[in-house]
Amino acid sequence: MNFLCPACRTPLVRDPSNPVATCKTCGVAVDLTRVDTAPGQAQLWPEIDLGGETLGPYRLIARIGAGGMGAVYSAEGPAGSCAVKVLSALLAADPAVRERFRREAAATRNVQHPGLVRVIEEGEERGFSWFAMERISGSDLRTKLESTGRLGASDVEALARRLLETLDAIHRAGLVHRDVKPSNILLDDAGAARLCDFGIARFDGKTTLTESAALLGSLQYMAPEQRRGQVSAASDLYSMGVVLFEALAGGVPGAAALPASTSRKMRRLLRRLLAEDVASRPESARAALAMLAPGPVWIAPAVVIAVLAIGAGIAGQQLWTAPVVAVVARDAAVRDGVVLDAAMVVPTATVTIPIEPVMPKPIKGPKAKVGNPPSKATKKPSKLAP
Repeated sequence: MNFLCPACRTPLVRDPSNPVATCKTCGVAVDLTRVDTAPGQAQLWPEIDLGGETLGPYRLIARIGAGGMGAVYSAEGPAGSCAVKVLSALLAADPAVRERFRREAAATRNVQHPGLVRVIEEGEERGFSWFAMERISGSDLRTKLESTGRLGASDVEALARRLLETLDAIHRAGLVHRDVKPSNILLDDAGAARLCDFGIARFDGKTTLTESAALLGSLQYMAPEQRRGQVSAASDLYSMGVVLFEALAGGVPGAAALPASTSRKMRRLLRRLLAEDVASRPESARAALAMLAPGPVWIAPAVVIAVLAIGAGIAGQQLWTAPVVAVVARDAAVRDGVVLDAAMVVPTATVTIPIEPVMPKPIKGPKAKVGNPPSKATKKPSKLAP
């Protein structure tokens, strides 16, 4: 079987006695023993292990990850330790894709947000398109879910807030990520999520579902319109909905069900994010984030009465028991911190308030005269007539 040069797509002549073929057009040496197969397609393409080589000012130490989009290497650069992503040879064969890769890497470098892995530099050398980015110590969300099964409700809500804020920054810069999935969400040592690896492959006349392994790995996270070649910021929101659903349920929609304890506001958010119709999704990542904001808290009037009663100092030792009701949002009640799908007002607890007795004050009367009053024995006798 013939192989194509990853740099110039020139057919390579394979020598059975030598696994490395040198391109006669551009001189790139290709290790033919390292090939990947796109599922459902007989086409093969070589991927070279660049460990030990240099791209620009970066020395690639070892390959730490690979996928349909390309390979990631641990590297050393002018500023120290980093990571270098090298675009897959199959995708790099298209000049338009290489140009788009370079342009978006440069644009991503200008987006500054703590939830985004920072791109340091991009370049193209010897037919390899690459960019250097900061290296995050930790794992990714895919590895986390594989080890734990799913995340707790509070962790998923924190994840949603962080990533929606990140998507908002990306979209405001005029970019669309297009490949939001657990393996592209890194978790640093503190557990904070960092979004990385912008997708660059589109569905068009040159790239089909069976021709690109880069797309096949992300299909279950893609919005319906993205599969048809129509990509927008709303497509990222759909993908985010799938990620959050999987983090809560331990599986993607259709393969798992949300836990019964899932809050009403999270169910409402997921329902909107996963809407088939683009117009039914939140209009922006910022709007989606607002759906997680806590609503106004209402305290039952009985509690207010109790407070006023204590302040008034009602006499006597007595006990007063009252329900404590707290309602957040417009149609959800909270009981012990869990949002219920019940009526507007649900007693969440009762409190017993002791009212301290108040000692009565002496009744004030007319002021007594100074000195001892005369006793009956010393009462002055009345005068007698002579």
